[in-house]
Amino acid sequence: MARSEHSIAVTNMAALDGRWEFQGNRAKYLGVVEEKLNAGAPTSGIGFALAEPGFREGCLSVKIRGVDFLDRGAGIFFGRDEYDERRFTVKLGGGQLYNIIEWFKNGSPKIVARVLGSSNLDINSEYQLDVRITGQQVHVEVDRVRVLAHRLEAPLTGSGVGLWAIGAAPIEFTDFRIQTEKLRAFVAMPFREPFDSLYKDVIYGTATSLGFDVSRVDEIDGPGVILDDIRRRIEESHLVVAEISQPNPNVFYELGYAHALNKPAVLLARREDGGNIPFDIRGYRAIFYDDTIGGKKSIEDSLRRHLEAVRRGT
Repeated sequence: MARSEHSIAVTNMAALDGRWEFQGNRAKYLGVVEEKLNAGAPTSGIGFALAEPGFREGCLSVKIRGVDFLDRGAGIFFGRDEYDERRFTVKLGGGQLYNIIEWFKNGSPKIVARVLGSSNLDINSEYQLDVRITGQQVHVEVDRVRVLAHRLEAPLTGSGVGLWAIGAAPIEFTDFRIQTEKLRAFVAMPFREPFDSLYKDVIYGTATSLGFDVSRVDEIDGPGVILDDIRRRIEESHLVVAEISQPNPNVFYELGYAHALNKPAVLLARREDGGNIPFDIRGYRAIFYDDTIGGKKSIEDSLRRHLEAVRRGT
């Protein structure tokens, strides 16, 4: 997994479903214990445990013991929205080798990616699970080997993260860690004045002050196909800022790809060019600005509010 900005060991957790025991950086899903079942104690064949703090971008890692291919599964969940209970889980075992599942409050779980086939998953062995979320890209590693990669249909709306397990027997989790990274903003705009000054003096400074990692196409280094680099940067971003004052084909291609991914987009347009906005995107909210000192302050304030909303997940 790539280097992270900040890493912490998770020590605060709360059970959302099922029966759990927590001790420091260790968690144990208790499964269905026969003695307690006979005594009338509440039991569950599935368990969720919510971690503190929340998470939007970076890597989640944990060591798991007690899974097998057929009956016992365990893993990590992320992207939980506390209002609609939507979330994603990454699981080892429990009927499939590896999978990514999308859960809904009032619907059945949907498998969005999986690896089928027989398995040597051993109940007595310990497995290292790493899940990296970069924008809408999800990469899964087991014992440092990449086993799954998936692109989410839309950006995450929630920041809830934790552990989950399924089965009738106990499963142990140790060394659960959250490694956070900056949210990413991709800027689509012409590469000439006055837009270069807008980028350097307003967009870059405003976004970085809110903790975003900001980039645009001309800052991509290294070999490769530029179109592939653009698509990857947009997929990995949390939002796109697009300057649409002029009918620039490259800008509208990048904006269109962002819309296809349901990516939040902040549109900027000079007030004097307001009539040049194409009909297809006139329904989207745009920030109109003037090329003046006062206009600079106004666009900074408006852009900050939009970026703060994206950072909160709203």
